[in-house]
Amino acid sequence: MEDRKNILILFFIVFMTICCNGTQSLQNEKKVFVKKLSCGYKEYFVCYDKDTSQCSCIFSPVRSHGFRMQLYRSPNEKMFFNFIDEDENDTTAFGGFKKPREKIFRSPTSAEMIDEIRQCLSVASKKYNLNNLFRFSFRLYDWCDIAIQTSEILEKENKLNVIKHADINKALEKTSLKDSLVNIFGCYGKTIKEIACYELINSIRKENLKDYSPLYKDSHCPNEIVDVEVFVSFDDAH
Repeated sequence: MEDRKNILILFFIVFMTICCNGTQSLQNEKKVFVKKLSCGYKEYFVCYDKDTSQCSCIFSPVRSHGFRMQLYRSPNEKMFFNFIDEDENDTTAFGGFKKPREKIFRSPTSAEMIDEIRQCLSVASKKYNLNNLFRFSFRLYDWCDIAIQTSEILEKENKLNVIKHADINKALEKTSLKDSLVNIFGCYGKTIKEIACYELINSIRKENLKDYSPLYKDSHCPNEIVDVEVFVSFDDAH
């Protein structure tokens, strides 16, 4: 009788474990969606059930160079949707709009965003030969945690008032950016050749990060957040 009772208890524990794990899997279910854009561009992004992530990975071919990948982030719209007529009647959870949506897309944490990029790469690797990926780029503002880290370093060095590209490059070396990039691209055999910023440098009020990161509320966060285009090149692209 005692053995039967123990068996029933064990069965109940196993049953509850399976149910809880099943519920957790359902809650955390993620899927990568792909949207074909013009000129051979493709947009990859993650949906958590029906909750679309703010982040997208844009893959674009470059004649005789292979292809490049760009991180794009928006709280309420997806890149290129305002310019592509064929998506006007899209009925999926993430499309079907010509103007920015009122609903704010899901804002991933830095760790979640890194995982999303990795997932998009995993799906894209079935389409693209990642040996031919020669560049990854993003607006520093879109990778908001790194933008905050960079701005904090520049503020400590009294370089936020007159910012130079060289100063940003040196500050980026002191952030967690390179470790994150190695985490993302290292499993595909990609080796980072250079991380550098170019183009126009902007300063953005930290309140503008409210739709991207809760870190903007941190009292140590500078009032002005630096924003610039960051390019990551790989030395093994061919």
